[in-house]
Order: sequence, then structure tokens, then C-alpha cells
Amino acid sequence: MPAIYLVRHGQASFGAENYDQLSRLGYRQGELLGENLARLRMVPASVVCGSMQRHGQTAEACLQAMKHPPYWQEERGLDEFDHMDIIRSHDPRLTDHKSLAEHLRRQDEPRAAFEELFQAAIAQWIRGEGDYRESWPGFRNRVQDAIQRLAGALSSGETLLVFSSGGPVAVAAQSLLGFPDEDWPAFSRGLVNAGVTRLVGRPGNLRLASLNEHLHLAHEVVSYR
Repeated sequence: MPAIYLVRHGQASFGAENYDQLSRLGYRQGELLGENLARLRMVPASVVCGSMQRHGQTAEACLQAMKHPPYWQEERGLDEFDHMDIIRSHDPRLTDHKSLAEHLRRQDEPRAAFEELFQAAIAQWIRGEGDYRESWPGFRNRVQDAIQRLAGALSSGETLLVFSSGGPVAVAAQSLLGFPDEDWPAFSRGLVNAGVTRLVGRPGNLRLASLNEHLHLAHEVVSYR
């Protein structure tokens, strides 16, 4: 039976002007995942990666640890949503990563302040309130279409290794578990950096075999944002 291993990227650079860059911890998380897959003797038929920098950096760290050729197919359908566009629609003062970083530096607890801001912005996006480059239904459909397309390209017994983000991974799980849109943000927050979600089966008959696996990460290297 074909299988898709959906990997959330390693920890990115929270609070920096360039969020789309793995932290030192993020690189280590990718390496630990690769070391574990090597122990399991995984030999993917192919590797697919979203187009974001943090996706590619996680893939590179993982594949290097697996001693697998560092080549992959790019799939923009598995890119994360534009979080700055969503935040900007919620608070027009926050126009880019620089203004967001400056705003957070003024807060007593930057991470808590970001979570409150981000969750309010995401809820507004899901309700369809505001103007966005990509709507919530558009994002959800884009990811679902990409996963079905990738599943359709696999032969029996083949494994596909996919590097993406928490948002698309949560959409994949939602499409199979059937929980409502308003529960998607909380579900997404529980996904671990460099965690693995495994899908098995054919298009139209995919099943969730495992969710958010991260036993390859020791407690001290587990992160959620």
C-alpha cells in the first residue's frame, strides 16, 4: 500500500525579520528525523517539498542525515498560508515582518502576545472577514488537491517523503478526520516541528495511519512554533 510521510518543517526563526529560516534547533530537528528514518531503512520512491525556504532547509538536513541524494520535486500546493497577509488584514499597522517584530519587542511577553494576535487573525480569516490574497477555502482546497495528486502518482508499496508546514498537515488531517473548520487552528497548534503524519492508500480512499509522530525528538528539542 502506498504511503505519504508528511513532515512539518523544523523550528523557524520566530520574531526575526526573516521568519522563513530555520533556527539552529530547527536544523537539529531535521537531522534527528533523518537519523531516525535511516535507522528504519526508509528508501523513499521520491521526495516532495513545498517552495518555502524552511521546507527546503528541513529537507536538506533530513536527507543529508539519511545519506539520501538532496533532490526533490517542488510542490507549491503544499506551501503554508501567508501569515503576514492574515495578520495585516487583522491589524493594518503590521504590514511586514519588521513591523511585527518591532511590535512584539514592545510587549512584556512577546510569544504570548504573538499567539493572541495570531489566533485572533486566523479566526477572522476562517470566518471570511477581511480581504486576503488567499481565502481559507482556497487554501484548504489547494492543499487537498495537492495531496490527492501526489497520492495518485504513487505505485503500490511506494513511499513518498513530503516536507511542508503545520497548516497543510492539519488540513490533510482535517480532510480525513472531518473536524470542523473552527477546530482547525487548535489542532494545528498541537503539531510538533519536524513531526511526521503518515497517510496510506489511494486518492479518494486515503487513511490516516499516524499523526504528529515525534519520538525521534528528545524532550529538550521538541518545539511547536
